[in-house]
Amino acid sequence: MELQYHEDAGHEIIDFATSDTAIFSTGKDSSLRVFDCETGMMLIEPMADMECDALSVQGYHIIARCGGGQAMFIFKYMDGSEELEEEDFIECDDAFAELIEDPTGNNRNFFMKGGLSIK
Repeated sequence: MELQYHEDAGHEIIDFATSDTAIFSTGKDSSLRVFDCETGMMLIEPMADMECDALSVQGYHIIARCGGGQAMFIFKYMDGSEELEEEDFIECDDAFAELIEDPTGNNRNFFMKGGLSIK
């Protein structure tokens, strides 16, 4: 496989997800970033202070787990959009957060009814 392009993500990536047209990444700087799949160029300004630690994509929707499972953001991104549109915010109570954390301090997978999972 030949390297087609190389673009600096601008942060140390801890998780990423892809759609047909975009690459979504979150990093240790707590930001959420969107890049074009073909050129690698950043498509929108970084969303700072999101505290996302895991991402998943389903069609036009991006699901971001934030705060180690304390909340879930659901965003919509259409090709050519200038920003991520917030569709929903799900605040998870402490009992839910305890379910996704194992004794070693590592987070386990979170599975949604439609088959989508957040790792």
